[in-house]
Amino acid sequence: MPSPNDNFLLKDGNDNPFELRAKDVSSLQDGSLQIVRHLSTLYPVDYGIGGCFHRLVRSGSMGAGLTSNSPILAFRNPSSNLNALIRRVRLNAWSLSTGFTTGLATFEMYVARGFSVQDTAGTAETMTTPQGKLAASMSGSACLIQRASTGALTAGTRTLDSVPLDAHNGAAPTSTNTQFAGLPVKIFEKLGSDHPLLLTQNEGFVLQATVPATGVWAWSAAIEWDEVPPVNF
Repeated sequence: MPSPNDNFLLKDGNDNPFELRAKDVSSLQDGSLQIVRHLSTLYPVDYGIGGCFHRLVRSGSMGAGLTSNSPILAFRNPSSNLNALIRRVRLNAWSLSTGFTTGLATFEMYVARGFSVQDTAGTAETMTTPQGKLAASMSGSACLIQRASTGALTAGTRTLDSVPLDAHNGAAPTSTNTQFAGLPVKIFEKLGSDHPLLLTQNEGFVLQATVPATGVWAWSAAIEWDEVPPVNF
């Protein structure tokens, strides 16, 4: 039997009343214990003065003889008024004109702390244009992306965590024009209610590669992230 305490009335900031659907489940039907049911829908983060971004970056022809743990991508947040929320990083790589010596290729993603000076060498991606914005009305990205072109990046001022955030291992192709085993891959992903990788000012992440000798190859990475005022996340 319905209780007189089923549902209750709330008011919004403008003093407009609305009723919230509820069910009195208290033993005395006195409203002391109620169940509230509602329908919710996932919604993009409140980005405020920031924005939401999806950016593909790709290398040129990476020469043979890359040393172990070579940085190939550096993502840095220099902003004091926006946090960068990393949602997903997808990686792909393939051989070009020369296959590799038989062996394992390792790609690792490290969080970078104290990242006050961006990596150099390679190519700095243009971030202030509409490229990568998921809505034209959003602000341009405040973050910086440096990617390898033909060889490893030169590390800037940063300290990598002692262990990677995530990694991928697979056989490097010994034949030409062939994808690395197990790629493409989501090397990092946080969905729905998962907590993203939150990068405050002068934090970022670095992708490092270790590949066998001989091969000439190329890679690409798709990065998805939000930039939000700290008060919003």
